[in-house]
Amino acid sequence: MSSRPALNSRPTCGSCRHFDNRPALVERQIPGLRTMGSGYSSVKSRDGVCRLHDRYLAAEYHCPAYEEAPVSP
Repeated sequence: MSSRPALNSRPTCGSCRHFDNRPALVERQIPGLRTMGSGYSSVKSRDGVCRLHDRYLAAEYHCPAYEEAPVSP
């Protein structure tokens, strides 16, 4: 099984430089989230915040403003 993406697949928000799914940031950006659960919960999955569009979304989404995130050493 290959780990390479399919040729027709689009890059997703989860790998975009504007996407941030750190639990502490998600909790700060969404007041009241801790009332319903936590930014650390398993229900959140890989969801996060798009800093460009100021929007909470799933890591699997994509948009035309995608910019590849820099690779961490």
